Amino acid sequence: MTAATAATARGPTGGQGVRRRDGRRWSARMTTPTRYGRGVETSGRAWTTRAAREDARDGFGEDGRRDGVDGFASSSGGSGGSSGTSSSFFGRAESSGAYGEAARAGRGRGRGGGEGGRAGRAGRGGRAGRGGRGGRGNVGGRGRGGGVSDYVVLNQRLAALEDIDALLDCARDHMDDFNVVNLSTAMYKLGKLNSTRYKGDGASKGATRYPAVLEDARFLALTEKLRELLAESQDGKALSGGRGSFKIREFSSIIWGVAHCGMRTNSGDQTLGLLFKRIIALEDDAPPAQNVSNLLWAYAVMHNSRETNKELLKKLEYWCDLIMDEFAAQGISNSLWAFATLGYQLRPELVSKFSQAIRRVKDFKSMEFSNMIWAVGTMKIELDPPELFDEILDECLASMKALPNMWSSQSVSNILWAMASLNKPRTRSRHEELLSVTMSFVERRANAFILQGLSNTMWAYATLDCTPPKNMLESVTERFGSLITPTTNVSECCNLLWSYGSMRFHPGNEVLNKVAVLYLRASPDEVPLTAISNSLWAWANFDWLPSNPEIPRSALALAKHHFRNDPELQTQSLSNILWALAILRYVPEDEDFLVAFSERSLIELQQGRFSYQGLTNTVWAFSVLGINPGQTLLDEFAREIGNRLAGYFSSQGVSNSLFAFAVLEYWPEKWVVDAYRAKLVETEKTTGFSEIDWTQLFQANVVFERYSPHGALITDPKMLAAAEAAWKVGSSKVVISQFHREVSETLTEMGVPHEIEKLVEDGLFSLDIALKGKKVAIEVDGPSHFARNIRDRRLEGKDAGVTNMRTRCLTSSGWSIVHVPWFEWAEQAPGRHAAFMAKTLYDEAGLSVMDVASDEDMSDSGLSGFKSRSDADGSVSVAQIGSRIVMENSNRAVAPLDHKDNDRSKKPMNIKRVGYGMMDAVDADDSSPSPPPTPARAARARARRPAPSSSDAEDGSQDVNLDGVPARAPPRRGAAPRRRRPRPEA
Repeated sequence: MTAATAATARGPTGGQGVRRRDGRRWSARMTTPTRYGRGVETSGRAWTTRAAREDARDGFGEDGRRDGVDGFASSSGGSGGSSGTSSSFFGRAESSGAYGEAARAGRGRGRGGGEGGRAGRAGRGGRAGRGGRGGRGNVGGRGRGGGVSDYVVLNQRLAALEDIDALLDCARDHMDDFNVVNLSTAMYKLGKLNSTRYKGDGASKGATRYPAVLEDARFLALTEKLRELLAESQDGKALSGGRGSFKIREFSSIIWGVAHCGMRTNSGDQTLGLLFKRIIALEDDAPPAQNVSNLLWAYAVMHNSRETNKELLKKLEYWCDLIMDEFAAQGISNSLWAFATLGYQLRPELVSKFSQAIRRVKDFKSMEFSNMIWAVGTMKIELDPPELFDEILDECLASMKALPNMWSSQSVSNILWAMASLNKPRTRSRHEELLSVTMSFVERRANAFILQGLSNTMWAYATLDCTPPKNMLESVTERFGSLITPTTNVSECCNLLWSYGSMRFHPGNEVLNKVAVLYLRASPDEVPLTAISNSLWAWANFDWLPSNPEIPRSALALAKHHFRNDPELQTQSLSNILWALAILRYVPEDEDFLVAFSERSLIELQQGRFSYQGLTNTVWAFSVLGINPGQTLLDEFAREIGNRLAGYFSSQGVSNSLFAFAVLEYWPEKWVVDAYRAKLVETEKTTGFSEIDWTQLFQANVVFERYSPHGALITDPKMLAAAEAAWKVGSSKVVISQFHREVSETLTEMGVPHEIEKLVEDGLFSLDIALKGKKVAIEVDGPSHFARNIRDRRLEGKDAGVTNMRTRCLTSSGWSIVHVPWFEWAEQAPGRHAAFMAKTLYDEAGLSVMDVASDEDMSDSGLSGFKSRSDADGSVSVAQIGSRIVMENSNRAVAPLDHKDNDRSKKPMNIKRVGYGMMDAVDADDSSPSPPPTPARAARARARRPAPSSSDAEDGSQDVNLDGVPARAPPRRGAAPRRRRPRPEA
């Protein structure tokens, strides 16, 4: 071919255009479509059609290079020219970049027209295909009018078929005549017909998506033919008879095709192993970039074995390093996505090269942005420079604002998930506008999200400490409820529940019940322990239990299975499960659950896997539930805590663990107590203690001083004074419930003189009811004293195996304690309460009515006397709120103590809602960040939002929530031990 002839042998389009961002596939002079196929020139303007896209693959030459058919040259133009092979895009091929444009425009820039190339027939416009400039070949190009081989004709026939059965029939009938290119074309076309890859286009005619293709005898014969040709060409040389040779382009087409046909790496098919070995052995230092990215993409799709093929990935990484400058936008995106999906850790040098390529190209579509950012978040890689990640997010924002309809729900979800997974400093403040735009998108397109997309999106907002507007949350909740079916996997819902809790948004009992019911049919293989942990965490934060008692039993049975059988169990889930049970006051009825929990905790302790937060949360939860786990386990916990006290340990962790040991009446070894004493002094000098920390330390100090062999914990007089002051602040406010008043009124009717809220001699405790003239105290025990699921199971006292610190201190001072349980009182018929009280006094204190009754004036007893004392003491204020009477002594309510940790002073909102909506803010105890969830493909991330506390039902009341379970009462009024929720492990 002469130079003049070659000049006329160009492809259909020749202009170099600049591709517009997502919205328009072509500009007036653009040389390539943004997706698949080739452009068709009409009056100098290039455009794309479905037929053009699907006609991208026409034929290959004997040597594995593509023949010039319909005006296409057999070359793959790279950036600066690197190869003479065609780079027509197979599967999710490159759709932008210099080499992609040259390939589809039919202009080769590589090393020549190819070795041994044959003449091609004329193009549509009457212009022959043009060869590359120079190169290896003896033939510089393909001229006009040459003959077309049988292989080319057969390849054209295969490429034109649009039905799987017809394609398989053709392959069966002509298999003996196949060369390497025909075989790769058949495999590629099968994969293409077996998938629906065009959004909105639907399936191609004859598309099935059925794995049954893999079992078809015709397909099996085709794979057998492939193995035969691979074996025949083991040395990598061309096959005899002009049948070509296997190069990266053929391997790319074949693997892409079988991946779409459903072939997976654990299928046992030897074909994949042979293909991978040949790819690893290829000696090609300039492979077409699109073939490399397609190989990566296909391997990531088909990989489902326990281990990846590390040699194959090293080879692909090596090629990426060599040809990085030739990658177009989709090649960069697909390659990063594949490496991340396969869990492959890229070398820092290659990460730097990918970063340079991203800055070079920048012309990414929405899905390419999404997959690239998702990959960065999954691999936890640091782009070079680090601010490049922010620049990419800025590009995403610009694209979303300009072309919102080009963004899918999955793309938005992936970007948010990656932002939260990396959770870099200032991510939220730096990208406030992006977060706002995505919230509007989610609200508008909520019905387009699948369950995993909703879950990851909400998880991301919660992890970034970003609360969306109510309208968006309501749209998400409505969509969430519609997606839950009896066959939904409960683990898919758990991150959403966690997110709702973190955002203080109640999804409503209907949604909570829908999710909870799924536990009844769940199996351990379907629900990981982290999902169970997140479910229980959400229930605890909503102060909610399913009305069906079998549901929590089923959830705990699944957890027990994981305790004993999951070698990769996350220790964090152990502590968070017990923490949630403590908040819910749910005592496991299955004793074997506690045995399994203790056994696994001991293993984790001995291997040093507990975090400091997990250590303190677990012992705190045991004390709240009234469960003594035994000396052996407590010894391990105490020693592990003692070993870590010298390092970072929060003031809350110190106070909670000491308080728990006091409640459990467990005395650690002396060296551990000494370590605590040193830590108390150190913490006071650095971060300081909050008021509730001081309160718990004061109570623990009293118990240790009176009953332990080690004496007081607090030895500094100033610190002791601060602790006592905090205690008095807490005990200055008491609440008298309706139940409390009824017991007092009954005693008055019986003629029994008594006082309400009497302070004992040392001023440390306020008694519910004290009989005048006798050291007899009547404790009105509301729901907070009992397990939520077992109403007569006390959380403290002899029955629970955990001593009530308050009771022990009072009895040691000579007081007799009589308990009146709320449920026994509620069971009494009208008019029977006096008889019930008489029997209770006799059974528990040995006192008859004659022993305690008096003929004296009763006007100073009970509530009347309480009000009289309040009126006489101007420092006492009394108010009635509903059925409760609230008294506060302003003299005791001293100014709050200074606390250096400002974050600890934040008060979370309390949950008090039945339907979905933002939860009202009420007074609540200090709370802490919520535990991290495990969204799909997500690495664990630390959430920074404090967990909401429980309902505000006061001790002694009989408030019941809509599920028929008594609402959790807050810590007892000032006279009782003040318990504070610890920080759930993050």
